[in-house]
Amino acid sequence: MRYILDTSVIVKNPRIYDVFPDQEFVIPIIVLEELDHLKHQSGEKARNSRIAIKYLDELTKGVEDICSGIKLENGSTLFIDQVSYNCPIGEKDTNDLRIIASALHHSKSHKVTLLSNDVNMKVRARILGIEADSQESYKTDLSDLYTGIEYISNDEMVADLYENGNCVDPEKYGYEIVDNQYVVFDNGGRTDGGTCCGRMMDDGLIHLIADRRPDSSSYWLKPKSVEQFCANDALLDKDIPLVTMIGAAGSGKTVLGLAAGLDLVVNKRHGGIYKKLVLYKSIMPVGADVGYLPGPQPLSAKILTPTGWTTMGEIKVGDFVIGRNGQPTKVLGIFPKGEKEIYKVTTTDGTSTECCEDHLWHTTTNEERVKGISGHIRHTWQISETLLDKTGGYNHILPRNKAIQFADKKLTISAYNFGKMIAKDMDKSIPNIYKYSSVDQRMSLLRGLMDILGEVKNTTGEVYFTTESEQLSADVIELIRSLGGKAVLNKNTSSKFSINILIEDNPFYISDKAIGWSKLEISDIRISEITNTNRKELTQCILVEDEEHLYITDDFIVTHNTLDEKMAHWFGSLWDGFEFILENANSPGEWKHTVDMWVKKGLIKFEALTFIRGRSISNAVVLFDENQNLSREEVKTLITRIGDNCKLILTGDIEQIDNPKLDAMNNGLTYVVEQFKGNPVSAHITLKECERSILAEVASRIL
Repeated sequence: MRYILDTSVIVKNPRIYDVFPDQEFVIPIIVLEELDHLKHQSGEKARNSRIAIKYLDELTKGVEDICSGIKLENGSTLFIDQVSYNCPIGEKDTNDLRIIASALHHSKSHKVTLLSNDVNMKVRARILGIEADSQESYKTDLSDLYTGIEYISNDEMVADLYENGNCVDPEKYGYEIVDNQYVVFDNGGRTDGGTCCGRMMDDGLIHLIADRRPDSSSYWLKPKSVEQFCANDALLDKDIPLVTMIGAAGSGKTVLGLAAGLDLVVNKRHGGIYKKLVLYKSIMPVGADVGYLPGPQPLSAKILTPTGWTTMGEIKVGDFVIGRNGQPTKVLGIFPKGEKEIYKVTTTDGTSTECCEDHLWHTTTNEERVKGISGHIRHTWQISETLLDKTGGYNHILPRNKAIQFADKKLTISAYNFGKMIAKDMDKSIPNIYKYSSVDQRMSLLRGLMDILGEVKNTTGEVYFTTESEQLSADVIELIRSLGGKAVLNKNTSSKFSINILIEDNPFYISDKAIGWSKLEISDIRISEITNTNRKELTQCILVEDEEHLYITDDFIVTHNTLDEKMAHWFGSLWDGFEFILENANSPGEWKHTVDMWVKKGLIKFEALTFIRGRSISNAVVLFDENQNLSREEVKTLITRIGDNCKLILTGDIEQIDNPKLDAMNNGLTYVVEQFKGNPVSAHITLKECERSILAEVASRIL
């Protein structure tokens, strides 16, 4: 069959050719022109147009004669028809009619079907005797996919099984069973102990599961079906490092994986070789992507980096920003959030920054400080609601940054002498090479400035820097804050710019000033005001590698970004699974506390696939949920990260794919199942029964 592709089909599925193996496809030249026009627009059609064009670019690289056909991996051939034909119907040649004309031309020498989701185009094609259909009419046949289970009804074989030590040779009875494939005798059904379930072992024989390993049941979960029983056997076998499970919603694939992970890690089955349960999930939304990540800032917000300031809009994945501890931390992810309302957050230091109402902060309330609690992660709107405590005082304390560890610089003039020189010539500002030099260099620079323009109040020990230069005062304030100190412009002075300074180290060098300095406690920095700016801006948030997930924004304000908070919505199904397992085990009502405890001990980790490249995971059970949303390339990246003493569990429902580039046949999960079929390092189970509820079972069957 030769399929002529309309634009409407390609913008629905940019890789439509991958769905049909061993076929011929023709893309009329006018379709490429329409894709080129659509790619500049917004929305799903535009995105899919760009994907289609990029995919065509990949397919045509290195092909000498594109018009003669491009051979695809699935055995199909793709042709680009560069001729623009005239259609015998219609008053003028529209794009639709030219596509129909291309189909008419090819129908003279081939059996042709025009694939289009445009009803009117299909009707006009049929007028000319051309077979026309929509993409939706060609449902993918999943019946040939490897299920991992063979159901056998053979009394003679069963008798042989029990007469020969609970094992049997399938070839003797004409069955082709591959390594780690399960066999259910008596046509399957339900089982209470697995006595009618066997598995093909590397000796070429089917062995009964219950006979081979009596401990094939999980401590946390009792299988409800024969399929779940087989899956559980594979999950708990340390000699099978890769287990894949495909199943519809409610089939239990995720819960089975979680229960097995707890068995292997928490219960230390197999001697505790697995040290942690690592849970991955792809970032692929269902429906419109309203943004799962809370906490954006406007693109204009300033962000501190190892070389100075940049803006949120300039940050890229792989860049380094500065954490609260003053050290560089890598940016792992960039998440554009679109246009949002902007709020201004002001502190008691006189500093301010801008963010959205769901931006995250680490703050300690007055009550938490009294109780010795280190604080919690809060949204801006939550802080606004509790801005003042019961006494009317500012309630939320922010962490203060440590001295920033900029690199040591080669300076033509020593930092101390340069500070003295600038203090005497107040028309100058502090160059960036000095401002972003090492801690020692910046401290020497400050002492040079303070020895000329600084003073200590003998009565209070307070330190001030006074200047008539607005620029110099701004530079000194930045200098003090970069050293982890507090610098506040004093508005109650007759001098033009007077700065009150609190810092850990003596800011003076000359003895008559240095001797008068005494170390004073640096007061808290608190949020004093949150106001709506009544404007909207483009925003984004970043994900940083630092374990505190804190970074420095405008005026050296320390703000927060955390994977746990941002991924919580996406791992909801896994938390539901933990609740189901633990509420039905031995800790009713305490399941969340139990999981939190395991997380704090490092037994459970939640991760995002976005940040797996370059990693190597060892001594762990790795569960990847919703794996059907991964491409072949992505699933390869995941599997090649797995090191020694690991068990990888891939689960998914290939009939519920949210990635517009993938379908039931070309997604990463299906690819792994088929490629690893019969490989002794892997086992696969397709779960067909819905065990969640009667409603879920009926819905999965009829909808």
